Amino acid sequence: MSLVGYTINPGAVRGVLTNVETDAEQFPTARKAIRDDIEEGVGNVKLRAMAGSLSGLWNDLIALQAEAVETRTAGAVSSMRSVVNAYVQGDESMMDAAEKQLLKAPDVTVDDGIAVDQ
Repeated sequence: MSLVGYTINPGAVRGVLTNVETDAEQFPTARKAIRDDIEEGVGNVKLRAMAGSLSGLWNDLIALQAEAVETRTAGAVSSMRSVVNAYVQGDESMMDAAEKQLLKAPDVTVDDGIAVDQ
């Protein structure tokens, strides 16, 4: 099948999406390991300012980016599955809806921030 200027192999795309989903299953484990290491560091430092900096590193940078990776990956896979299905079915209205979903900005929330008593 092809669109103007494109050749799409739905089976190959679906295979890639399955591989991405399989790899993405490791995100929560990796995220927890990083958080646990930072939390251990927060507990081991003697300077409160250092503990605050470490928790800020997690809360303001790493956790946010990790959440964004998980959210965007899931959204991209879901959207691309919709696009492939629409392409296969030849349904232009489904293609437009899938494209709009793909272009949405994800809602990223951090639900496992580290707090340090001041």
